[in-house]
Amino acid sequence: MDINFSEREIQNYIWDKRNSWSELIAPIDNWPLNSFKSKAEILGLNADKLLKNIFMNRLKSIYDNFEYVDLLGVEVHLKKDGDSTIRADFLGSINDPCGFVVIELKKGKSTERETFTELLAYSAHLGHEFPTLSKDDILLIVIAPFETRSLREAFVQSFVFERKRLIGLIPTFENPLDITTLKLKLFIPENGDFISLAKSSFHKKNFDIYQIAWNDDSNVWNPIDRKNSPDEYQKANMNRISSYAAQLMEAKQIHGFAFTTQDLSNCFSIPNVLLVAGFNPYKIAHTKICIKENIKLEESWDMEIAMESIIPGLGGSLNANNCKKYLTEFENSWNSNILKIALTAFNDMIYTTSKAPSIDSCSSMTFHDYENNFLESGLCNYFDIRTTGILRELFFEMMKIDYKFWRENESSHPFYGDLYKDAVTSLHSHYLFKIFLQRMFYDDEYST
Repeated sequence: MDINFSEREIQNYIWDKRNSWSELIAPIDNWPLNSFKSKAEILGLNADKLLKNIFMNRLKSIYDNFEYVDLLGVEVHLKKDGDSTIRADFLGSINDPCGFVVIELKKGKSTERETFTELLAYSAHLGHEFPTLSKDDILLIVIAPFETRSLREAFVQSFVFERKRLIGLIPTFENPLDITTLKLKLFIPENGDFISLAKSSFHKKNFDIYQIAWNDDSNVWNPIDRKNSPDEYQKANMNRISSYAAQLMEAKQIHGFAFTTQDLSNCFSIPNVLLVAGFNPYKIAHTKICIKENIKLEESWDMEIAMESIIPGLGGSLNANNCKKYLTEFENSWNSNILKIALTAFNDMIYTTSKAPSIDSCSSMTFHDYENNFLESGLCNYFDIRTTGILRELFFEMMKIDYKFWRENESSHPFYGDLYKDAVTSLHSHYLFKIFLQRMFYDDEYST
């Protein structure tokens, strides 16, 4: 996109129009949302379509509040003692919800690549000055042509997985020689962006699992006589430990789920298990490269993928004699993150005035391996499942769609013989979560 005006000229014009900011925003007639009203649409519901709906609904909620943006300053110097000064193109406020607005303006490819680095610096500065700012307390606006793939991918990644409050605007001119015809058009990713993101992420091999097991003879976690079922107190305790694990996952932005189980069949000497599962970002990168190179996924899991295939800039820097397989090492060691969460959740929850239980065993595997191990996943009593991050958003969004379809079609649904009357029960159901995963995952060759 060729723009005949400099960034400074565009910046000055926007600043001149600061009291009528909303008039600069190009209107949107139709939001490209999937409706999921028909049986065929319900059957075709998958991860990329749900991702798009979540993305568009969040984007629309931001867009609808644009009229409340108040530009406070232009070329705003953000100073910190003992450090360099950074400068935001615009700093403003918004009232719904209340918070800061940081706007970064770029007019071409050469400067677009720097956008997110600068926005992160501005966000960090505001967080330093106003400790405990949440993600909803800062709205980041990028005004750019969005011509570079790196900017588009960074935008989708930050919006979907990091859940940043973010919006993109593309400068357009009805008359390319008249700056007063400037309109800022909302950037909306293509369907292919969501398909690519979903296909590279949603494979069972990309989920790492760590589980820890323990015994107890105090009646706190399991019945001493294991022929009996756990009482309500014991069930609540098992759910509390998985709920705490999920909170720790959310704090670390790990997308996955956690739950506890109990073996009451006497097949195992250790009855209690906490399982934590999360997306392994390095395995997702591995999958993404294989899809890009048209490598069949069932043949790709044991392949070595060079780190410079993902970060080409490393090609000239890596020591040719260094044979370390960085990506493979990262893939294999990432599950230490979820192990630490499982250990923290367990250790924080077992404090007692008497003798505390201790961990008897730990094990790691992929979700695919777990589902296909009947001794691990079949002979046990499941407690509530707790989902985190984008998986929680997708699961909750799917349940809202399913309940609406169920209600409007007189208790008929193509995927369920029955549903719980209230979603508050369904959202912690292993049966419904398993169906959700079957609808989300793209690895049909690994489905159970």
